[in-house]
Amino acid sequence: RETGANRLTATDLIANQGLLAMAQDFGAVLPPALHEQVRNVSDHLHFYNEHTFGSAESISDPMADNTQTQWAEKSSYAWQGVMQSRLLREGAMGQVQPYLTGSTVPSIVVFNTLNWQRSGLHVIYIDEQVLPREKSFRLVDDRGEEIAAQITRSRPEGNYWAIWLNDVPPLGYRTIRIISGTDDRPADRPFDPPDTIQNAHYRTVIDRRTGGLTSLFDRELGQELIDPARAWQLGQLIYEQLTSRSSIEELRLGGHTRTAMRAITIEPGIDGPLWQSFTVKGISGGFIDSTRVACEFRLFRNTKRLDLIWKGRKMAIHEPEAAYVAFPFALQGGTLAYEAQGGLAFPGENQLPGTTTDWNTAQTFAALRSDRGQIVLVSDEVPLMQFGGINTGRFQKNARPASGQIYSWVLNNYWTTNFRSSQEGEMTWSYAITSGRDASNDAATRFGWGTRVPFVSRVLPASPKKQSGVLTRSAWPFLPASVLMVSARPVQGGILYHLRETEGREATLRLTPDRTSVKVQEADALGTPLRAVASVSLKPYEVKFVLVGK
Repeated sequence: RETGANRLTATDLIANQGLLAMAQDFGAVLPPALHEQVRNVSDHLHFYNEHTFGSAESISDPMADNTQTQWAEKSSYAWQGVMQSRLLREGAMGQVQPYLTGSTVPSIVVFNTLNWQRSGLHVIYIDEQVLPREKSFRLVDDRGEEIAAQITRSRPEGNYWAIWLNDVPPLGYRTIRIISGTDDRPADRPFDPPDTIQNAHYRTVIDRRTGGLTSLFDRELGQELIDPARAWQLGQLIYEQLTSRSSIEELRLGGHTRTAMRAITIEPGIDGPLWQSFTVKGISGGFIDSTRVACEFRLFRNTKRLDLIWKGRKMAIHEPEAAYVAFPFALQGGTLAYEAQGGLAFPGENQLPGTTTDWNTAQTFAALRSDRGQIVLVSDEVPLMQFGGINTGRFQKNARPASGQIYSWVLNNYWTTNFRSSQEGEMTWSYAITSGRDASNDAATRFGWGTRVPFVSRVLPASPKKQSGVLTRSAWPFLPASVLMVSARPVQGGILYHLRETEGREATLRLTPDRTSVKVQEADALGTPLRAVASVSLKPYEVKFVLVGK
């Protein structure tokens, strides 16, 4: 739970810093307190991520005072980060809001803090008084195009709406008007899934006995994406127990069992404008039987994407246990890759000798690619992935994946010290999958970052009179396609851009004509200027920091 929260806070920090960068670019003078809040959130992220997650006796004596106290202190960094991040969001919104333009009807201003024109999913809470769920409405952007929307969940005072955004400018925003009607809104159509579900992008086949997918056929590629030699189906939850932890200390797996969910039911979902959905429920080891574990599958209509949203109530179990979710992908001649810290890694190929091969930490995405295309997998909350199979206990040096299959390692308590002996309570976690002909690093990076780094929005009430102003705006879209803006952070003297070349070819950044008056300097990671430059060149996969000021 804390690791998932920490990952979400990390992507929120990217978005929050982007908001502050936009505000400063638009003319705001940021108060020192906001810079201090950015540092506080960053500190909490780093302290939670640091090395150990418990005391020396956390496994042998989980109820000891030292065990309980150390975990309380450790977990507090994650939750302090969550709290400080939410306060920072409000502060950033307060700085950018004076530069927004309202209208005679309520409107939604949506911000894109990444460096490319971006389309994607955004979930926003809107008060019932602004957008009643029972009444008809239209969402219309500044170009007159209608925005598709559907409810994901409701509260008495308001609703969470999923909306699909188109072409939000880089490091900029787009305005959407809420035009309310007087007619009753049609009820959401239920979707009782057949065994085979098809749309313009995929054909999927459900196994009603297991709840997994036996087929995920890509219509664009004309290819089945699931390995016929798989042991587990796509989306199956696998619960594992070890006979003893001592085997892990001896660098082997030892006695173990692996079981799938049982007593499977498939419940209808929604046939909405954004996706068709259904929910698989079942009983799993390690989780409370009465509430059952649930996975909602969402097959998107207007984009090539399949989401899996999991929810289950975990029991407190101190015996060694683990849970995985199976993604048994296959592409002929395929190679696995994932985004590590600061770049792309290929398991068993370009990683340091002697580093972990049983599992790896995917920052934003993992991918299976070949000369025909690639499959990309993203998880907001779960960083650990095992490539080629379930590898726990192999401890092989320089091992290469045995196949293109990926297993998400959701949780475990295998280690004999410094980690929690049990994890309990309601847990939610999610995945997003896409595929296509474009097997580039850039395509995978943009899907991964575009999925994980959230759009940010603000609902503006109706203005009593019509206002004139800018309904869409971009701070500075100056980056070529192969350059990722990892972050844009206001610092003394300007905005510090953290840049990374992703495609393995040299890239040059030049000023756009309307920005000739700005001062560009290469800088270090702290924002200290190093040299003034007219343009910035990045070698293949190079990382640079660029300070832009007036």
